[in-house]
Amino acid sequence: MGMHDKSATKHYRLRSLWVLSAVITFSGCTSLNTSRTDYDLQEVFYLTTREAEESKLPEDTYNGERGNPQSGIAMVVIDPRDSFSQYAHAYPNRVLKQTGLVNSRTIQDVRPLQDEAFMGGINSYFTETNDEQDILLFIHGYRKDFEDNMTRAAHLRHELAFPGPVIVFSWPSRNTVAGYMADRENIEWATPYLKQLIQGIATRFPSKKIHLVAHSLGNLALFKTVIDLHESRYFGDNWPIGELVLLAPDYDREIFLNETASILAAVPSRVSLYVSSDDIPLMASAQVFHYPRLGDSRVGPPVFDGIETIDVSDAVNVTAGHGYYEASKETIEDLHWLINRGIGAADRPTLKSDQTENGQFYWRLVPTRSPTE
Repeated sequence: MGMHDKSATKHYRLRSLWVLSAVITFSGCTSLNTSRTDYDLQEVFYLTTREAEESKLPEDTYNGERGNPQSGIAMVVIDPRDSFSQYAHAYPNRVLKQTGLVNSRTIQDVRPLQDEAFMGGINSYFTETNDEQDILLFIHGYRKDFEDNMTRAAHLRHELAFPGPVIVFSWPSRNTVAGYMADRENIEWATPYLKQLIQGIATRFPSKKIHLVAHSLGNLALFKTVIDLHESRYFGDNWPIGELVLLAPDYDREIFLNETASILAAVPSRVSLYVSSDDIPLMASAQVFHYPRLGDSRVGPPVFDGIETIDVSDAVNVTAGHGYYEASKETIEDLHWLINRGIGAADRPTLKSDQTENGQFYWRLVPTRSPTE
Protein backbone atom coordinates (compact mmCIF):
# COMPACT_ATOMS: atom_id res chain seq x y z
CA MET A 1 0.00 0.00 0.00
CA GLY A 2 1.39 3.40 -0.98
CA MET A 3 1.83 6.39 1.32
CA HIS A 4 -1.24 8.09 -0.16
CA ASP A 5 -3.35 4.97 0.46
CA LYS A 6 -2.16 4.69 4.06
CA SER A 7 -2.93 8.36 4.66
CA ALA A 8 -6.38 7.98 3.12
CA THR A 9 -7.08 4.91 5.28
CA LYS A 10 -5.99 6.75 8.41
CA HIS A 11 -8.20 9.72 7.65
CA TYR A 12 -11.12 7.42 6.83
CA ARG A 13 -10.77 5.62 10.17
CA LEU A 14 -10.48 8.90 12.02
CA ARG A 15 -13.52 10.32 10.30
CA SER A 16 -15.43 7.12 11.01
CA LEU A 17 -14.65 7.38 14.72
CA TRP A 18 -15.78 11.00 14.86
CA VAL A 19 -18.96 10.22 12.92
CA LEU A 20 -19.74 7.33 15.24
CA SER A 21 -19.13 9.50 18.28
CA ALA A 22 -21.47 12.09 16.81
CA VAL A 23 -24.18 9.50 16.30
CA ILE A 24 -24.03 8.16 19.85
CA THR A 25 -23.74 11.56 21.52
CA PHE A 26 -26.82 12.63 23.47
CA SER A 27 -28.86 15.29 21.73
CA GLY A 28 -31.67 17.15 23.40
CA CYS A 29 -35.16 17.62 22.07
CA THR A 30 -35.99 21.08 20.71
CA SER A 31 -39.74 20.57 20.34
CA LEU A 32 -41.94 19.92 23.36
CA ASN A 33 -45.46 18.73 23.86
CA THR A 34 -47.06 21.93 25.17
CA SER A 35 -50.12 20.08 26.41
CA ARG A 36 -48.05 18.40 29.13
CA THR A 37 -47.79 20.08 32.51
CA ASP A 38 -45.25 17.82 34.22
CA TYR A 39 -42.05 19.37 32.85
CA ASP A 40 -39.52 20.82 35.27
CA LEU A 41 -37.99 24.25 34.65
CA GLN A 42 -34.38 24.91 35.61
CA GLU A 43 -32.56 28.22 35.30
CA VAL A 44 -28.86 28.35 34.50
CA PHE A 45 -26.54 31.36 34.59
CA TYR A 46 -23.89 31.79 31.94
CA LEU A 47 -20.86 33.76 30.89
CA THR A 48 -20.26 33.36 27.17
CA THR A 49 -17.52 34.52 24.85
CA ARG A 50 -19.61 33.59 21.81
CA GLU A 51 -20.78 36.11 19.25
CA ALA A 52 -24.35 37.33 19.82
CA GLU A 53 -26.90 36.80 17.08
CA GLU A 54 -30.25 38.40 16.36
CA SER A 55 -32.64 35.47 16.45
CA LYS A 56 -36.21 34.78 17.45
CA LEU A 57 -35.15 31.39 18.78
CA PRO A 58 -33.61 31.56 22.27
CA GLU A 59 -31.22 28.67 21.58
CA ASP A 60 -29.67 30.68 18.73
CA THR A 61 -28.91 33.76 20.83
CA TYR A 62 -25.17 33.04 20.47
CA ASN A 63 -23.23 31.29 17.70
CA GLY A 64 -19.86 29.57 17.53
CA GLU A 65 -17.73 32.59 16.62
CA ARG A 66 -15.66 34.64 19.04
CA GLY A 67 -17.48 37.56 20.62
CA ASN A 68 -17.40 40.01 23.49
CA PRO A 69 -18.03 38.43 26.91
CA GLN A 70 -21.68 38.54 27.95
CA SER A 71 -23.31 37.22 31.10
CA GLY A 72 -26.92 36.19 31.45
CA ILE A 73 -29.42 33.54 32.47
CA ALA A 74 -31.41 30.92 30.57
CA MET A 75 -34.51 28.86 31.39
CA VAL A 76 -34.34 25.21 30.34
CA VAL A 77 -37.07 22.59 30.26
CA ILE A 78 -36.32 19.23 31.89
CA ASP A 79 -38.40 16.13 31.22
CA PRO A 80 -38.38 14.29 34.58
CA ARG A 81 -39.12 11.02 32.79
CA ASP A 82 -35.57 11.13 31.40
CA SER A 83 -33.91 11.38 34.82
CA PHE A 84 -31.24 8.84 35.72
CA SER A 85 -30.40 9.71 39.30
CA GLN A 86 -32.42 8.70 42.33
CA TYR A 87 -31.50 12.14 43.72
CA ALA A 88 -32.95 14.08 40.75
CA HIS A 89 -34.93 17.03 41.99
CA ALA A 90 -35.96 20.42 40.61
CA TYR A 91 -34.91 23.07 43.09
CA PRO A 92 -36.79 26.39 42.92
CA ASN A 93 -35.54 29.06 40.52
CA ARG A 94 -34.65 32.39 42.12
CA VAL A 95 -34.52 34.81 39.18
CA LEU A 96 -36.79 33.66 36.37
CA LYS A 97 -40.23 33.06 37.87
CA GLN A 98 -41.66 31.14 34.92
CA THR A 99 -43.94 28.30 36.08
CA GLY A 100 -45.07 26.72 32.80
CA LEU A 101 -44.13 26.43 29.15
CA VAL A 102 -44.27 29.61 27.08
CA ASN A 103 -43.19 27.91 23.84
CA SER A 104 -42.29 24.46 22.52
CA ARG A 105 -38.50 24.96 22.79
CA THR A 106 -36.15 23.23 25.22
CA ILE A 107 -34.57 26.64 25.87
CA GLN A 108 -37.54 28.72 26.93
CA ASP A 109 -35.82 32.04 27.53
CA VAL A 110 -32.38 33.66 27.37
CA ARG A 111 -31.79 36.98 29.11
CA PRO A 112 -28.47 38.84 28.93
CA LEU A 113 -27.60 40.53 32.23
CA GLN A 114 -25.21 43.29 33.09
CA ASP A 115 -22.59 42.49 35.73
CA GLU A 116 -24.54 43.81 38.72
CA ALA A 117 -27.76 42.03 37.73
CA PHE A 118 -25.79 38.82 37.10
CA MET A 119 -24.18 38.92 40.53
CA GLY A 120 -27.49 39.92 42.06
CA GLY A 121 -29.15 36.88 40.54
CA ILE A 122 -26.52 34.61 42.03
CA ASN A 123 -26.88 36.36 45.37
CA SER A 124 -30.62 35.62 45.41
CA TYR A 125 -29.77 31.96 46.01
CA PHE A 126 -28.06 32.90 49.23
CA THR A 127 -30.54 35.50 50.53
CA GLU A 128 -33.75 33.51 49.92
CA THR A 129 -32.76 30.36 51.77
CA ASN A 130 -31.28 29.37 55.09
CA ASP A 131 -29.36 26.43 53.61
CA GLU A 132 -25.61 26.49 53.17
CA GLN A 133 -25.11 26.59 49.42
CA ASP A 134 -22.15 26.59 47.08
CA ILE A 135 -21.74 27.50 43.39
CA LEU A 136 -21.30 25.05 40.51
CA LEU A 137 -19.38 26.24 37.45
CA PHE A 138 -19.52 23.98 34.38
CA ILE A 139 -17.04 24.15 31.47
CA HIS A 140 -18.21 22.29 28.37
CA GLY A 141 -16.14 20.39 25.82
CA TYR A 142 -15.68 20.14 22.07
CA ARG A 143 -18.48 20.33 19.49
CA LYS A 144 -21.14 21.98 21.63
CA ASP A 145 -23.46 24.84 20.69
CA PHE A 146 -25.06 27.30 23.10
CA GLU A 147 -28.23 25.23 23.44
CA ASP A 148 -26.15 22.19 24.32
CA ASN A 149 -24.27 24.14 27.00
CA MET A 150 -27.43 25.34 28.71
CA THR A 151 -29.23 22.00 28.44
CA ARG A 152 -26.37 19.95 29.85
CA ALA A 153 -25.84 22.32 32.77
CA ALA A 154 -29.57 22.32 33.55
CA HIS A 155 -29.58 18.53 33.54
CA LEU A 156 -26.61 18.51 35.89
CA ARG A 157 -28.43 20.83 38.27
CA HIS A 158 -31.51 18.61 38.12
CA GLU A 159 -29.79 15.20 38.33
CA LEU A 160 -27.45 16.25 41.13
CA ALA A 161 -30.23 18.12 42.94
CA PHE A 162 -27.74 20.95 43.31
CA PRO A 163 -29.41 23.64 45.43
CA GLY A 164 -27.12 26.56 44.63
CA PRO A 165 -26.61 28.58 41.44
CA VAL A 166 -25.23 26.76 38.38
CA ILE A 167 -23.13 28.76 35.92
CA VAL A 168 -21.90 27.75 32.47
CA PHE A 169 -18.73 29.06 30.92
CA SER A 170 -19.81 28.91 27.26
CA TRP A 171 -16.76 29.36 25.06
CA PRO A 172 -17.11 29.52 21.24
CA SER A 173 -17.20 25.97 19.93
CA ARG A 174 -17.81 25.55 16.20
CA ASN A 175 -20.06 22.55 16.89
CA THR A 176 -18.79 20.65 13.87
CA VAL A 177 -16.67 17.52 13.49
CA ALA A 178 -14.21 19.44 11.29
CA GLY A 179 -14.00 22.27 13.83
CA TYR A 180 -11.96 20.31 16.38
CA MET A 181 -8.71 22.22 15.94
CA ALA A 182 -10.57 25.55 15.85
CA ASP A 183 -12.21 24.57 19.14
CA ARG A 184 -8.81 23.97 20.72
CA GLU A 185 -7.71 27.43 19.60
CA ASN A 186 -10.95 29.02 20.80
CA ILE A 187 -10.84 27.57 24.28
CA GLU A 188 -7.28 28.79 24.69
CA TRP A 189 -8.41 32.25 23.53
CA ALA A 190 -11.38 32.22 25.94
CA THR A 191 -9.55 30.97 29.06
CA PRO A 192 -8.65 34.44 30.47
CA TYR A 193 -12.38 35.19 30.69
CA LEU A 194 -12.92 32.07 32.81
CA LYS A 195 -10.25 33.31 35.17
CA GLN A 196 -11.94 36.72 35.37
CA LEU A 197 -15.29 35.06 36.05
CA ILE A 198 -13.93 33.07 38.99
CA GLN A 199 -12.17 36.14 40.36
CA GLY A 200 -15.36 38.17 40.13
CA ILE A 201 -17.57 35.56 41.78
CA ALA A 202 -15.08 34.80 44.54
CA THR A 203 -14.61 38.50 45.31
CA ARG A 204 -18.37 39.06 45.50
CA PHE A 205 -19.08 35.90 47.53
CA PRO A 206 -15.96 35.25 49.63
CA SER A 207 -17.69 32.77 51.95
CA LYS A 208 -18.87 30.48 49.14
CA LYS A 209 -17.04 27.64 47.46
CA ILE A 210 -17.00 27.39 43.67
CA HIS A 211 -17.00 23.80 42.39
CA LEU A 212 -15.43 23.50 38.93
CA VAL A 213 -16.66 20.72 36.65
CA ALA A 214 -14.99 20.44 33.23
CA HIS A 215 -15.74 17.99 30.44
CA SER A 216 -13.41 16.84 27.66
CA LEU A 217 -11.67 19.82 26.01
CA GLY A 218 -13.00 22.09 28.75
CA ASN A 219 -10.30 20.71 31.04
CA LEU A 220 -7.68 22.75 29.16
CA ALA A 221 -9.29 25.92 30.47
CA LEU A 222 -9.69 24.47 33.96
CA PHE A 223 -6.03 23.43 34.25
CA LYS A 224 -4.61 26.76 33.12
CA THR A 225 -7.03 28.85 35.17
CA VAL A 226 -6.64 26.95 38.44
CA ILE A 227 -2.86 26.76 38.14
CA ASP A 228 -2.58 30.49 37.34
CA LEU A 229 -4.80 31.43 40.28
CA HIS A 230 -2.89 29.19 42.66
CA GLU A 231 0.61 30.16 41.59
CA SER A 232 -0.18 33.89 41.60
CA ARG A 233 -1.70 33.61 45.10
CA TYR A 234 -4.41 35.96 43.88
CA PHE A 235 -6.71 34.92 46.75
CA GLY A 236 -4.03 34.62 49.40
CA ASP A 237 -5.13 32.12 52.06
CA ASN A 238 -8.82 32.40 51.15
CA TRP A 239 -8.87 29.82 48.34
CA PRO A 240 -12.38 29.91 46.82
CA ILE A 241 -12.46 26.71 44.76
CA GLY A 242 -14.00 23.59 46.23
CA GLU A 243 -14.15 20.40 44.17
CA LEU A 244 -12.17 20.11 40.92
CA VAL A 245 -13.91 17.54 38.73
CA LEU A 246 -12.11 16.42 35.56
CA LEU A 247 -14.50 14.50 33.32
CA ALA A 248 -13.05 12.58 30.34
CA PRO A 249 -10.19 15.08 29.82
CA ASP A 250 -8.99 15.49 26.24
CA TYR A 251 -5.43 16.22 27.31
CA ASP A 252 -2.08 14.54 26.75
CA ARG A 253 -1.83 11.80 29.37
CA GLU A 254 1.97 11.84 29.61
CA ILE A 255 2.19 15.63 29.94
CA PHE A 256 -0.40 15.50 32.71
CA LEU A 257 1.37 12.78 34.70
CA ASN A 258 4.85 14.29 34.21
CA GLU A 259 4.02 17.98 34.64
CA THR A 260 0.43 19.07 35.31
CA ALA A 261 -0.57 16.55 37.98
CA SER A 262 2.02 17.62 40.56
CA ILE A 263 0.90 21.24 40.23
CA LEU A 264 -2.80 20.40 40.52
CA ALA A 265 -2.17 18.08 43.47
CA ALA A 266 -0.68 21.05 45.35
CA VAL A 267 -3.85 23.12 44.94
CA PRO A 268 -5.97 23.24 48.15
CA SER A 269 -8.92 21.55 46.44
CA ARG A 270 -9.82 17.90 46.03
CA VAL A 271 -9.09 16.80 42.44
CA SER A 272 -11.27 14.00 41.03
CA LEU A 273 -10.28 12.54 37.66
CA TYR A 274 -12.88 10.46 35.78
CA VAL A 275 -11.67 8.09 33.05
CA SER A 276 -13.08 5.33 30.83
CA SER A 277 -11.83 2.61 28.50
CA ASP A 278 -14.86 3.00 26.17
CA ASP A 279 -14.47 6.64 25.19
CA ILE A 280 -14.54 6.76 21.38
CA PRO A 281 -13.92 10.53 20.93
CA LEU A 282 -10.79 10.26 23.09
CA MET A 283 -9.64 7.32 21.00
CA ALA A 284 -10.05 9.51 17.92
CA SER A 285 -8.21 12.37 19.58
CA ALA A 286 -5.32 10.01 20.34
CA GLN A 287 -5.10 9.27 16.61
CA VAL A 288 -4.93 12.99 15.84
CA PHE A 289 -2.13 13.66 18.34
CA HIS A 290 -0.51 10.19 18.27
CA TYR A 291 -0.52 9.91 22.07
CA PRO A 292 -3.09 8.65 24.63
CA ARG A 293 -5.49 11.13 26.19
CA LEU A 294 -5.82 11.58 29.92
CA GLY A 295 -9.45 10.41 30.08
CA ASP A 296 -8.76 7.15 28.21
CA SER A 297 -7.98 4.25 30.56
CA ARG A 298 -7.38 1.54 27.95
CA VAL A 299 -3.70 1.41 28.91
CA GLY A 300 -4.60 1.54 32.59
CA PRO A 301 -5.98 4.33 34.77
CA PRO A 302 -3.70 7.36 35.16
CA VAL A 303 -2.85 7.59 38.86
CA PHE A 304 -0.98 10.32 40.72
CA ASP A 305 -0.62 10.99 44.46
CA GLY A 306 -3.02 13.70 45.62
CA ILE A 307 -5.52 13.08 42.81
CA GLU A 308 -8.46 10.69 43.13
CA THR A 309 -8.82 8.66 39.91
CA ILE A 310 -12.19 7.06 39.20
CA ASP A 311 -12.46 4.56 36.34
CA VAL A 312 -16.10 4.32 35.22
CA SER A 313 -15.53 1.49 32.72
CA ASP A 314 -17.33 -1.21 34.75
CA ALA A 315 -20.56 0.80 34.82
CA VAL A 316 -20.54 2.68 31.50
CA ASN A 317 -21.12 1.18 28.08
CA VAL A 318 -19.89 2.56 24.76
CA THR A 319 -23.13 4.49 24.16
CA ALA A 320 -22.37 6.73 27.13
CA GLY A 321 -18.62 6.48 26.59
CA HIS A 322 -17.75 10.18 26.43
CA GLY A 323 -20.82 11.85 27.93
CA TYR A 324 -21.15 9.51 30.89
CA TYR A 325 -21.53 12.42 33.30
CA GLU A 326 -25.02 12.92 31.86
CA ALA A 327 -25.96 9.49 30.51
CA SER A 328 -24.88 7.13 33.30
CA LYS A 329 -26.94 6.71 36.47
CA GLU A 330 -23.92 5.43 38.38
CA THR A 331 -21.70 8.35 37.39
CA ILE A 332 -24.32 10.96 38.18
CA GLU A 333 -25.00 9.48 41.60
CA ASP A 334 -21.28 9.31 42.35
CA LEU A 335 -21.01 13.01 41.41
CA HIS A 336 -23.90 13.72 43.78
CA TRP A 337 -21.94 12.24 46.69
CA LEU A 338 -18.83 14.17 45.66
CA ILE A 339 -20.24 17.59 44.79
CA ASN A 340 -23.36 17.88 46.92
CA ARG A 341 -22.09 16.06 49.98
CA GLY A 342 -18.35 16.68 49.74
CA ILE A 343 -17.43 13.03 50.35
CA GLY A 344 -14.11 11.69 49.10
CA ALA A 345 -13.67 8.57 46.99
CA ALA A 346 -12.66 6.31 49.89
CA ASP A 347 -15.99 6.91 51.63
CA ARG A 348 -18.42 6.94 48.71
CA PRO A 349 -20.73 3.89 48.46
CA THR A 350 -20.62 4.13 44.66
CA LEU A 351 -16.94 3.14 44.41
CA LYS A 352 -14.62 0.25 45.20
CA SER A 353 -10.85 0.48 45.54
CA ASP A 354 -8.44 -1.20 43.15
CA GLN A 355 -4.73 -1.18 42.34
CA THR A 356 -2.69 -0.78 39.18
CA GLU A 357 0.03 -3.29 38.29
CA ASN A 358 2.45 -0.97 40.08
CA GLY A 359 0.40 -1.05 43.27
CA GLN A 360 -1.09 2.44 42.92
CA PHE A 361 -4.55 2.85 44.40
CA TYR A 362 -7.50 4.15 42.40
CA TRP A 363 -11.29 3.63 42.41
CA ARG A 364 -13.69 1.85 40.11
CA LEU A 365 -17.32 2.86 39.70
CA VAL A 366 -19.60 0.07 40.88
CA PRO A 367 -22.29 -0.89 38.36
CA THR A 368 -25.84 -1.22 39.62
CA ARG A 369 -26.68 -3.04 36.39
CA SER A 370 -24.74 -4.69 33.62
CA PRO A 371 -22.88 -2.09 31.47
CA THR A 372 -24.16 -3.93 28.38
CA GLU A 373 -27.80 -3.21 29.23
